Amino acid sequence: MNGIEKITERINKDAEEEILRAKESLAAEIAALFAKTDEDIAAVKAETEKRAELSQKDAILRAEKTAETKRRDIILAEKNNLIEKAFDNACASFLTMEKEEYIGIFAPMIDEAAKDPSVKGKKTLIFSEKERFAKDLLKKSSLNDAEVLQNGSFTGGFILKTDDVEISCTVEKLIESGKNSIRAKVYKALFESADA
Repeated sequence: MNGIEKITERINKDAEEEILRAKESLAAEIAALFAKTDEDIAAVKAETEKRAELSQKDAILRAEKTAETKRRDIILAEKNNLIEKAFDNACASFLTMEKEEYIGIFAPMIDEAAKDPSVKGKKTLIFSEKERFAKDLLKKSSLNDAEVLQNGSFTGGFILKTDDVEISCTVEKLIESGKNSIRAKVYKALFESADA
């Protein structure tokens, strides 16, 4: 082997060693890069799972609050329906009320309506077409100068009309006008023990 061959052989050997070291270094860098990528992927996955869990908890909490609101709305609607039925039952109770009690309520109301200063001229007293006590109410009241009709489409009570004025003392009107003032009492009577 001559000097050039030795130098070439030495250069090749050094180059192979350098290539081997470069390959080993590159392999280590690639392994470190893969390890770092795996760590990053695991961190991103953990963060995503954490966010998904929080989002799921928030969604469940929102759904529970929405369900609770809907439940309260349904209960309130049912309570209002029951209160309306109580008012309807009160209205219907006039149909079965005893004669003396019924006349005791409405005869004084006829007199009071007739004395209203706005009631002037020809008077018409309208009773329900189903009124059971029209004649008795007229006898008991002091209104004797009114035309009497029994053709009203209401539960009970009366309407006093003139050319200018209409005074409605029907059962429906009386109950409707008192609803707001007694709604709380009806609620209390129906639901106080249930809500406690």
